[in-house]
Amino acid sequence: MSLTPPLRFICVMITLFMTLALSLSCKERRIKPESSEGSDANAMASGNEAVSFETSKDPEVEEELRRLAQEKVSSEKRVEDLQKMIEDLEGKMNAGGTLSEGDKVAYQKQLELIMKEKQAAEAQKKAVEEEMRKAAAARKRFYIAYDKPEPTPDDCLAFEGQDPSLDGAQLRVLPCNKSPQQVFMIDNITDSTFRFVSSLSSKCISVLNDSKEADAQLVQKPCGTMPGQVFKMIEKTANEFYFQSTNSGFCLKIIGDGHVHQNNCQTTASPFHINLVESP
Repeated sequence: MSLTPPLRFICVMITLFMTLALSLSCKERRIKPESSEGSDANAMASGNEAVSFETSKDPEVEEELRRLAQEKVSSEKRVEDLQKMIEDLEGKMNAGGTLSEGDKVAYQKQLELIMKEKQAAEAQKKAVEEEMRKAAAARKRFYIAYDKPEPTPDDCLAFEGQDPSLDGAQLRVLPCNKSPQQVFMIDNITDSTFRFVSSLSSKCISVLNDSKEADAQLVQKPCGTMPGQVFKMIEKTANEFYFQSTNSGFCLKIIGDGHVHQNNCQTTASPFHINLVESP
């Protein structure tokens, strides 16, 4: 049966509409806000949810690491407190005035005792750190690569500097060579949030000063409860992820000089591959 012009026009429009709808449904899901509480324009699409990541860690090892981490914090605090006591005593002894010889002798003896106690606290701190390194050896290790266009070799996340274990060392990408400064452990905070722990220093990737501002640097800091150390891994494709700060909502972005900052997830996020470092 031949269609009249109006019916033919309606059929053509329906066909075009269905074709367009099918095309849109087949496109890759783009970045848009999550429905989770506190999300903003930097969060990911519901089709790109934060994922869990299997690090194959022994629960007993993790419990031991948590215990040691608490012990390390306590020992660090003890060292700080003793150092302050030493400075206070030295201030009193150097203030001059009318200190009697007896007071000076008493202060000196007290100072010597506190200094010995501080040395013991520092030794305890080092012992705890060594136990932590041994316990962490049970974890799997990964290098995290930024996928560059072929044939350019991939770059890997690393902390820079002559001593990449120092506090404040900046995070950047360097040509992948699996050196210790490029190897990380992935520490589960919850099923879908993580810290990235340097295998070299046992310190964490951190947003500088826990900033919520765009273009804040990523640096290395001792692992703790700082909100700028907690990230989601948002899957882009199989084994390709965006890393999103749960504190700021921004994602890791590699800038022109190779350093890593945080910025808008919708437009500037850099995707990374996570690769297992094979045991020797």
